[in-house]
Amino acid sequence: MEIHLVKNKHFCLIEPMIKIEVARHLGDFLKVPWKIYKNDTYWVPPLLTEQKKLLNEKKNPLFKNAQKELFIAYQDGKMVGRIAAILNKRHNEFSNEKTVFFGFFECINDPNVASELFKSVSSWGRLLGMNKLLGPTSPTMNDEAGLLIEGFDSSPYIMMSYNPSYYPTLLEGHGLKKSKDLFAYYLDIQADPTGLEALSNIAGYVRESMNIVVRNIDLKKNFEKEVRLASKIYNDAWKENWDFTPLSEEEIYFMLQGLRGVAMPEFTFVVEVDGEPAGFCLALPNVNEVLKNINGRLLPFGWWKLLHGMKKISSLRVFALGVLQKYHHSGLGAVCYDELVKRGHQKNMLKGELSWVLEDNEKLNKSLRHLGVKLYKKYRIYEKNIS
Repeated sequence: MEIHLVKNKHFCLIEPMIKIEVARHLGDFLKVPWKIYKNDTYWVPPLLTEQKKLLNEKKNPLFKNAQKELFIAYQDGKMVGRIAAILNKRHNEFSNEKTVFFGFFECINDPNVASELFKSVSSWGRLLGMNKLLGPTSPTMNDEAGLLIEGFDSSPYIMMSYNPSYYPTLLEGHGLKKSKDLFAYYLDIQADPTGLEALSNIAGYVRESMNIVVRNIDLKKNFEKEVRLASKIYNDAWKENWDFTPLSEEEIYFMLQGLRGVAMPEFTFVVEVDGEPAGFCLALPNVNEVLKNINGRLLPFGWWKLLHGMKKISSLRVFALGVLQKYHHSGLGAVCYDELVKRGHQKNMLKGELSWVLEDNEKLNKSLRHLGVKLYKKYRIYEKNIS
């Protein structure tokens, strides 16, 4: 095997000929999934406009403190895989690590192609002084994160990843090992009323013992004020989580700006205690129900399908739900979940996904099991020493 470094491009030539090339055009990089999933009925094509924005270094504030490189694999002149290398400087500073992340991984079922893609990311990371490979995060843990390892028999919810069942074998064949698993739970609020009745009783007790007000957030109004509030709660509520990296107001602004057209005020709310914000919930209509039929493009008719399809969405994903550290043992989480259940009944949105939950967050996992929700998908974050 020969490895050549030509300017800033990394090429690997092996038999049969596989060429790993730095993506010269973002459009080519974004097209790769259509070749991998063309016969997969569960795959949901992402909106290309949103993917471009996510990877745009001028628009995504992540890249004020991060850098990336995009690689595409070619075999006999055809695109057969891709991967992104991401160096998040804020993460490394906060965690005292030298980690290069990988994301946006797609590959045909060929271990040689996968191996060359991971070699490219590892080489890029080592050139920048990194000693650990971690992912997939596309591009961060706050976006699509984790490789699906269980639950391949249904489509993903909004902002959750999906991949063929052979992907774990490709990663593990290159020496990547488990770092952490992420759980996704499925809830049908009509299926197990016993667990939900217990939840309602707990939430009622908490409401009686504390001065609680639940206030809707409308992301179309007072947006900047709500961004500041969400930033404050997020960076406190999640700071003890594994692999947490604080988000700037600008990053949260970017994230919520992208969700403004999807979020519903009924499922986006703040819980106040004694007049002060104490918790935050953002549950999103599962727009993947509609995106599945748009094929990644809003033009010429995708926008019309999206506009009319939004009215028919019947499920939710609990995207973010957290309370300030000082209220972690107060039962406010139960109040948030109880609010979601009641509002789901009112809006006739009776099914949904609670995701993701860290495998070792035993308190939350135990609480969810008591509610009768089903652990139905597992995702894995992989790691490898590349020093």
